[in-house]
Amino acid sequence: MANVQIKKGFSIIEFMVVIAILSIAVVQTLPDFSKWILSVRMKNVAESIAFGVMQARSYAIKGGEDVYLSLNEDGTWYIFPNYTAVQHIEYGDIAITNKMSIAVTPSNAKTIIFDQNGVIINDFKSNPTKYTIAQPTKAYNIFGVGPIQEITIGLANGDETINDIKVKISQGGSVLTCIDFKIDNNLPNNCKNIQF
Repeated sequence: MANVQIKKGFSIIEFMVVIAILSIAVVQTLPDFSKWILSVRMKNVAESIAFGVMQARSYAIKGGEDVYLSLNEDGTWYIFPNYTAVQHIEYGDIAITNKMSIAVTPSNAKTIIFDQNGVIINDFKSNPTKYTIAQPTKAYNIFGVGPIQEITIGLANGDETINDIKVKISQGGSVLTCIDFKIDNNLPNNCKNIQF
């Protein structure tokens, strides 16, 4: 009787075919993966801003005084206890990347001011001393036609495959974060279908 040995395993050719197929699959998914990372970053910025607005309102109610949230052009924000403060009490440091854009409504608003009842103050011009908050190393200019009503975080190149994220702020201080779908559909978290 002949002793027959059966070899188990992969040949080098079979191994290279599998590697080639996996390489093609990875190359095909890389653009989607980078878009997913951008989308997650946009959501993180929006959630950070929404959290900042809720915190500012909470500080105003607890402290019984006006509280300011100042939004920077990169999506970071600072909360000040009142217009005479030289030190912020909280800040958000999640910023947009150079591939993203941020738009504020009204277009030149930078600030939300909450009164001691947690309601947004509309009349910025009644007290000119509220226009600038000075810090020892930096001046935070909080002037704006204000208050901020809506913040849209999108892509700088206007890519239609990634939806914008919006932060909507009501007069009473409620905050809503939603997705602004490029294609108008009836999904429940579509900004077009949400009313304050």
